[in-house]
Amino acid sequence: MRGRRLACSTVAMFCSLLAGCGKLLFSESTQYSARYSERAFKKVRQEMSLREVTNLLGMPLVVSTQDWRDAWIYSPGATGTDSVASVRSELQFDMFGPCTRLYFNTRGLVVSASGDYLKDQFTGMKKQELLQRLGAPAATDAAPFRVIFRYALPRSSGTYKRREVWFDGNQTVRSTLAELYVD
Repeated sequence: MRGRRLACSTVAMFCSLLAGCGKLLFSESTQYSARYSERAFKKVRQEMSLREVTNLLGMPLVVSTQDWRDAWIYSPGATGTDSVASVRSELQFDMFGPCTRLYFNTRGLVVSASGDYLKDQFTGMKKQELLQRLGAPAATDAAPFRVIFRYALPRSSGTYKRREVWFDGNQTVRSTLAELYVD
């Protein structure tokens, strides 16, 4: 009986210690907008209007936009060669290896590029020109125009609760984001 009590108290002490370490490692410090509440945030649904959301949650701390329409990703082929000619449309690619993302506007022109695979200047080029010059991209990433309402921000650098509402060009909710950002 005494051995069982000792084991139970040891387990209880270990759990308390583990919970305390978790709070130290993952303590969050989040600043919310004035009228924000978790209960109201959970009521936000797709297709709600911008007005309905602001009536429910108030104004966000930050409003930002994402205005590029799509991106093409170029990376070395599956064979590992660095030849641009080897880059073809594939189902998989090394996401930790070299790559270049080309971002397009609504007219299909490259507006910016990022990455370390292709070294040329692509700004202003049309998709058709890229296809002729480089071939098909290894992957594509479509991202429609969005207005993003951020209802939570970190008080300082570190871990915080992200709470965002994403609207489309018609000012209707497309999605929400509720996650713990760990820094």
